[in-house]
Amino acid sequence: MSKPNFKKCLVGTFLTFLLLTGCDGGEPEMLSLCERLVPGMEAAGAEIEIGTHGAIGTKKNILSINYKARIKTSPWEAHWLACHFSGGGLFEDPLHIETLVTDRLGKVSPVRMFLLERYWLKTAKK
Repeated sequence: MSKPNFKKCLVGTFLTFLLLTGCDGGEPEMLSLCERLVPGMEAAGAEIEIGTHGAIGTKKNILSINYKARIKTSPWEAHWLACHFSGGGLFEDPLHIETLVTDRLGKVSPVRMFLLERYWLKTAKK
C-alpha cells in the first residue's frame, strides 16, 4: 500500500469545507444587493424608506426587505421584496439572484430580472 498524499488530503479537506459551508458571499453583500433593487421596483422619483430585513426561515440565501414608498405627498405604502440567491456552492456565484419576489408582482419574470441585473444594478448607487 502506498502512503496517503498529504497535499491530496489537504485539498480534499478544503473542498469538503467549501461544499459544506456553501462558500457564501456573506449576508452583508447579499443585503446590499437586494436593497439596491428596491428603487427599481418603484416609480421614478419615489421616496423610499428601508425598514426591517432578514433571512427567511433557516435559509441564509433568501433575504426579505420590508420598505415604505410614496410619490410626492401621497401616503406611504408598505411593500416587501425577497431575493433568493444561488446556493453558493463550489461553482456558483453566491451573489447571483435566482429569484426575486415582490408583494405586488409575485415572482419577477426572467426578462425583467435580466433587465434589473444588467442595467439597474450597474447604475444603482452602492
